Amino acid sequence: MEYSLTLFDSIVKWAEAQHVDPGHRFRWIIRELVDFETHHLVVAGTSGNGKSAFINSVLGENIQTAPTSSVIVFKGNEETEIRKISDEELTTFSSFHEFQEAVDRRLNKDFDNTIVEFSLPSPILQENRLVLMDTPGFSDRNDMEEALKYLHFADSLLFVLDANDPFTEQEQEILMLIRKYAPNLSIHFLLNKIDEIYDEQEAAEIIEDTRSRVRAYVPQARVLAYSSRLRSRKQQNDLAEFLKNLSRPIAEDDRMEKILIFIRQLINHLLDKRTEMENSLADSIKWNEEMVTKLNGAIHQLTDLKEEKARIIKRTFRKVLEEIRSDLSENILRESSNLIREDSDFRKIHENIRRKPTALAVEEGGVYIFSIY
Repeated sequence: MEYSLTLFDSIVKWAEAQHVDPGHRFRWIIRELVDFETHHLVVAGTSGNGKSAFINSVLGENIQTAPTSSVIVFKGNEETEIRKISDEELTTFSSFHEFQEAVDRRLNKDFDNTIVEFSLPSPILQENRLVLMDTPGFSDRNDMEEALKYLHFADSLLFVLDANDPFTEQEQEILMLIRKYAPNLSIHFLLNKIDEIYDEQEAAEIIEDTRSRVRAYVPQARVLAYSSRLRSRKQQNDLAEFLKNLSRPIAEDDRMEKILIFIRQLINHLLDKRTEMENSLADSIKWNEEMVTKLNGAIHQLTDLKEEKARIIKRTFRKVLEEIRSDLSENILRESSNLIREDSDFRKIHENIRRKPTALAVEEGGVYIFSIY
C-alpha cells in the first residue's frame, strides 16, 4: 500500500513539474480508497427499475428526482454538504436546487465526468460505515462505458431489478459486461417494486425464480425483495441486515489493486492532457508561422507600394520642375526683350535687370532651390 501511494505521489509531482495538472478527481478517489473502514457500494441498474427511488428510501429523503448525468457518492456525515469534484476544480453547491440542476439527466444530455460528493446525516450509512454510489443508468451505451470506469472504486455492486420483469436479456448482457470489466467485484441484487405483485404466492415464486436465475451467473449473490414505497419495520430490518452482510471486511490487497487501476487511469489521463498541450502548441506555432508569412507579405506589399509612390512623386516633381524651367525661360526672355532695345545702354543694363524681379532655380544635392531676384 505504501508503495502504491508513493507511486501516486511521484506521478503527481512529475505531472506538476511538466505543467500538467493531475486534477482534483484522482486525488479524491485515492484518498477515499485508503479509507479501509468505509465500504463502497455502487447501485446500478437499467432505467425505470426504481434505482433512484431505492436510494431515496435508504437515505430517507427525496433527493434523486430525475435520472442522473453524474456519478453521485452519498456519505453519512453530521452536516449536509454537496461538493462537485472534477479534474479542473472542486466546488461546493450553494443550494439543493443547484445540485439538482447540475446532475439532472434531462438538462445535461452528455455524461459529466465529475463526481458529486453528497454528505448528509444518515443513520444507516453511518452505522454501517457505508458509502452509496449512484451512476447514470446502464441503458445508454455511452453512459454505461463511462460509468464502468468507476466500478473499480466500489467494493460491491447492488444490481436493481424490476419485480414485474426481472433479469431481462438486456440486464443479463449488462451483468456479463460488469463481470468482464470487474471480475472480482462482489455483486448482489435488489428485486424492487415487489409491492406491485399483489399475490403473495406469485411474489414468492418470482423471488425464488429470480434468485435461481441470477445465481447461475453469480453463485454467491444475495437477493433482497424490496419496495421503495413501503416503510414497514420488517423491511427496514431486512435492509439493514442485508447491507450489514454486504459490508464485509475490506482486504488491503483488493484496495491496493483498485489504487493501481486508478493510477493507470491517471497516467492515461496525463498522457492525453500532455498530447492536448502538444497539439495546442503545434496549432499555436502553425498559426504564428502563418501570421509571420502574412505579415511578411504585407511588408513586401507596403515596400513595393512605397517604392512605386516614390517613383511617382519623383516623376511628378521632375515634370513640374521642367514646366517651371520652361516658364521661367520664356518669362526671362520676354522680360529681357522688354528691357533691351536698339538704343539701350549696355553699360547700365545690369542695373535695370536688378530692378526687375527674376526667379532662378538652382539644383543642390538633388534638391532644387528657387530664389527670387
